[in-house]
Amino acid sequence: MGALAGTPPPPLHEWTAGILEFSNAAGDGARSVPRRLVLRNAMADPTRGIIFELYRPGLIDVQHPRMRVRGIEPTSLGSGPVCAMVQDWLLIISQ
Repeated sequence: MGALAGTPPPPLHEWTAGILEFSNAAGDGARSVPRRLVLRNAMADPTRGIIFELYRPGLIDVQHPRMRVRGIEPTSLGSGPVCAMVQDWLLIISQ
């Protein structure tokens, strides 16, 4: 994955496929946890298989069949600390 650079979108073989769902990040020790948008591997156990997660997602643009969503994506720094970055997702909804 990487940054989108203009149009057209990257070729389909560079995309990640999965199931989108909203979830709370339960179990991470936080008392108040914001909802997050999760991309989950379609073939994974329901409690596992998270590919990407986006906190405080906001809908930026909709042009059928594409949606652009922006939020905060956590990134691990290795053995403990976690940083965050603003991330845009380009979603193509398929049936």
